[in-house]
Order: sequence, then C-alpha cells, then structure tokens
Amino acid sequence: MNYFSIIQSINKIAIIAFFAILVLIIIEVSMMFKEKKKKSAIKIPNFDPKFGDQAKIATTKAMVNNPKRMKSMIRLLVVTTLLLVLFGLMAVFGNYMLSQQSTSISSVTPTTSPPRIELVDSSGIIIFDSNWDKIKLENIAVTDGDILYVGVETVKNADIDKARIKINKKDWILGDETRAFNKEKQVFYIQYKIATDESSLKIDAQLHSRQDSWLQE
Repeated sequence: MNYFSIIQSINKIAIIAFFAILVLIIIEVSMMFKEKKKKSAIKIPNFDPKFGDQAKIATTKAMVNNPKRMKSMIRLLVVTTLLLVLFGLMAVFGNYMLSQQSTSISSVTPTTSPPRIELVDSSGIIIFDSNWDKIKLENIAVTDGDILYVGVETVKNADIDKARIKINKKDWILGDETRAFNKEKQVFYIQYKIATDESSLKIDAQLHSRQDSWLQE
C-alpha cells in the first residue's frame, strides 16, 4: 500500500467518523433538552368536588433531579464535540493532501523515447516524415501517432512493377504489397502510423520484378 492509498483510507475513515459523531451529538443534545423539559414540569392542583374547596395536589411524572447524570451528559457532549472537530480537521487535511497529490500526478508529463528502427537485410529502404523529408535513423525524433512514409528505392533500367514492405511482422502477407510510387523520390512506399506501445520498428522490404518475381528472396 503506497502513501496515496494510506491517505485515501484515513480520509474515508475520518469522514465516516465525522458524520457518525455529528449524529451522536444531535441525539445527545436532544436528550438533554428532553431532560430539562421534564425537570421543569409544574405541579397542578386537582380539585375534587367530594372534598369541596379542599384541593388535592397531584403532580405530573417528573424525573428526580439528578445532577450527576446531567454532568456526565455534559462531559459526553464535550468529548464528542472535540472528536467531531478532530475528525473534521482530519477530513479537511486528507482532502487537501489528495488534491495536492492529484495535481502533482497530473502535472508530470510522461517521457517517451523515440522508437528504435531496425532494417532487416533490405537495401534501399528509406523512411520519410509526413512532409516527405528523409529521416536519418541515427537522429530519429518521431513519437506515437506520427505518420511515416516507409519506402524502398526502385532499381533503374529494370522491370520493377511493385514492392512489398512489412513492419513488425514475421511473415509476408498479401496486404504488404504496394504499387504506390513517388516519382520524385523514386520509391515504392506505404504510409504507417506509429502506435502508442511501439518501442521499435522492424522493417523489411522487397522489390518485385515481372521477370524474376520477388528479389532478394
């Protein structure tokens, strides 16, 4: 259990204790008012016609005056009030610490290193950024979500009609083939978006000859 979890637990206990003691104080004050009301009950004369003007004094039910009971109730009220203040301060302090912790966590910007690029036994592979500027592998500065153009240079004076490029794959599939060609850069290419969890790009590429099929195979 880390520091943040401990503060959360203490804060929850403090809030629950605060409201529990608050309810107890309300009950205690209510009982004290009832006690005071009973002690102030008035004796009412009860006139009986059989005795003429002679009155029989009847008293209402009243609790015997007990100062010790009243003092204990007052002490209990003082103690619960102090506990209420204590847990209230703990709850306020806990909320403050949690808010500070959340602010510090949200203010920390995670640092991510650019993906490592590995070219697998393939000559002529060139990587471009989204503006078709060539990227130097030793100084790559791309992050997750960036768009790359991964190309393979064509061979001049050959019957090359397409290429296939795979990234982070073991085997070739039909979807790796591309006929997209940039005449200015003289490359067959694919567009690739770097995923969030990619720490490396393992790139392989091959050119296809109408006469000799896939080269370098």
